[in-house]
Amino acid sequence: MNCVQKFVWTAVSVAFCLICAMAAAPADDRSNADRLANELTKLSAQEFKIDLPDASIEIVGPLELKVTRAGASWHAYLYNLYSYCQRNINNCGQAIVARAWQFKVAHQNGDPPISKSNLRVVVRDGEHVDELKQRYGDDINALVEPLCGDLWAIVVEDSPTMVSYPKPAEIKALGLSVDDGLKLALANTKAALKKGVPNLTPKDKADLSVFVGDDFVTTFAFPELWAPVAQTFGGTLIVAVPSTDQMFIIGDDTPDALELMHKAVDDEWAHAERPLSKSLYGWTEKGWVEIPNQPVSQAAPKPGTASQATTAK
Repeated sequence: MNCVQKFVWTAVSVAFCLICAMAAAPADDRSNADRLANELTKLSAQEFKIDLPDASIEIVGPLELKVTRAGASWHAYLYNLYSYCQRNINNCGQAIVARAWQFKVAHQNGDPPISKSNLRVVVRDGEHVDELKQRYGDDINALVEPLCGDLWAIVVEDSPTMVSYPKPAEIKALGLSVDDGLKLALANTKAALKKGVPNLTPKDKADLSVFVGDDFVTTFAFPELWAPVAQTFGGTLIVAVPSTDQMFIIGDDTPDALELMHKAVDDEWAHAERPLSKSLYGWTEKGWVEIPNQPVSQAAPKPGTASQATTAK
């Protein structure tokens, strides 16, 4: 059996186990979700052991594994995998196999010390921030920044093999305060993204444009970078980030345009491996404004809430 055959066979077998587990679960949603989380964790541990035969794989709890090898330990969190499997149970086996392989590649040479130049930010939702707080406690608050709606900028260490979330103690080991770590991550990211905003023309205004890649989604943390596009569109720019690697934009805030955006967002969110937000956001000179269904010109953020316009940095 070659590598491709093994991958397909393992993925199909895992998916079959999960489907059987779901079918055997009680009818209520909570029990179903708990059963999926437990089975997913158990099957992931088995797959991790296949890819890392010299490592100890311990189930810490639902959706959390501890991997120990050569005196070093890491935690593998399966929340994104779980979210994907809830919406794509037939493809879940493939996703488990891929997750184990990615973990192996990321840690095959150990973890080099983090560096100042690798500090970046990514855009994630509030649920992701809550998961980080569960791992690291409230100290993580200094490494996250609310953007708009339920979206946040989160400090990461972007190394050649993986993106990881540094602990506050690791930031301090660089000779930085935690607050300085966030500032440096924002500055590094913005410098790298100056050419990441697309060049569009007025004729693109009425079209729904889709941009694929983490970098496009990360530009949401810097609304000022989108000013030239908004100006090109006559001041109206609507964006959505339904997943961590796709960004939708349109230069039209009419009801038909917003409906088109909502439908596209719902479809991507339902099938994405890492869904992010189902909301639409309108560009203003002061930052983004969350707009559920009405034109951006009528949308007003609630004072004192996270939905307030993102301040341009």
